[in-house]
Amino acid sequence: MIRRAFIGQGRPKLPYSPVADKGAGSVLQVPQPAKATFFVDQPYKDRAELVIKEGGEVKRGEPIAPFADFKSYALSSVSGVISSIEPYTGARGQKMTAITVEAKGDAWGQGPGSTPTLEAGLKYLENCAGGLSLVRAANSKINTLLVMGVERDLLATAVGQVVSEKAPSIKKGVEALKKMTGAQKAFIVVPPGLAKSAEGCGCEVKVLNAPYPAGIDRLVLHSLFSVTVPAGGFPEDVGFLVVPAESAAVVGEAFATGRVPDEKMVTLIGKDASAKPLNFRVRIGTPVADVLKIGNVTVNNSDRVVLGGPMRGKAVYSLKMPVEPDTDAILVQGADDLPEIADNSCINCGECVRACPARIQVNMLARFLENAQYEEAAARYDLLSCVECGLCSFVCTAKIPIFQYITLGKHELARLGAEA
Repeated sequence: MIRRAFIGQGRPKLPYSPVADKGAGSVLQVPQPAKATFFVDQPYKDRAELVIKEGGEVKRGEPIAPFADFKSYALSSVSGVISSIEPYTGARGQKMTAITVEAKGDAWGQGPGSTPTLEAGLKYLENCAGGLSLVRAANSKINTLLVMGVERDLLATAVGQVVSEKAPSIKKGVEALKKMTGAQKAFIVVPPGLAKSAEGCGCEVKVLNAPYPAGIDRLVLHSLFSVTVPAGGFPEDVGFLVVPAESAAVVGEAFATGRVPDEKMVTLIGKDASAKPLNFRVRIGTPVADVLKIGNVTVNNSDRVVLGGPMRGKAVYSLKMPVEPDTDAILVQGADDLPEIADNSCINCGECVRACPARIQVNMLARFLENAQYEEAAARYDLLSCVECGLCSFVCTAKIPIFQYITLGKHELARLGAEA
């Protein structure tokens, strides 16, 4: 009998959308919204704890911190007046604070200055366009910057558009981030079509010519650098700071101009499969409805709107939901084309195990997650090793929403740990 490993042999070939050095095409501009909403990753428990109030004025590019400890803040993309401060529950149950600003004028607030320091980055650039995070870098020894110039999901071309347009800004951002973190080396990972543009980014270029989900940061570290991020850990734990290409460009422009850029490159993927996806420049906090209006996309009853791509995105319940710092795409799915989701039992076909790039025994993991056994799922079946690519749900014969179970399970496990 010939023994053959079956793990990882059935992964579907899902190519990223091609983007060349000239970009994905023309980019449309979404006007300034009448109101912009921002999420702060801290729970709103007591109104007495707030250090900002409705009616308070904010300026464009200014941090809005609702609580005195300044643990988390949002960067305002409009100048105006705070119209509401409310508790908000995220798609995975996370408790946050939602701040809505009514736009009036276009005055800029104070920026980070011209000297790149980690302190300035933490105060003005945390969670800027692209979703940059510097908090863990402040408590880690960073040896290498890894600029991600590949898409986070399928069908999107926003990241590639940024690389093709903003190589000089990315180069300035890389230089600033090296000063801020003490990193000695910097790399940028791009698809083959963007290799020439990437040469102007001030990094050593790594070309990734592999299908989805090869562009997920943990898989890039493993395949191109032979570095494995520990389960439940972060790239900072192994000396890498992973920086989205758009965030690197923002850092470069922020220290060059003294203002934090607040526009996000977003790919709009409409219901018409034959239509080419469009890229837009959108201010963070802009309602999804504004983007759909400029893109001439109509949403009907039972259609689905997703922030992100088809594999990793999250569905929204209202078109008033805002574009967030890490929103690379807006996907609209027609009611007739929605993927089937069922409350079926696993049939042990093994497709999810074969597809998993992290080589997790997904069929067993899903059983524990379905029954809210989150600690056992982590201890026995590697919940924290999941890279959240969504392939398990994509190939599931029984149409079980495994990806959603996994992301919820990770959130609940973190919550249980915080309570303990």
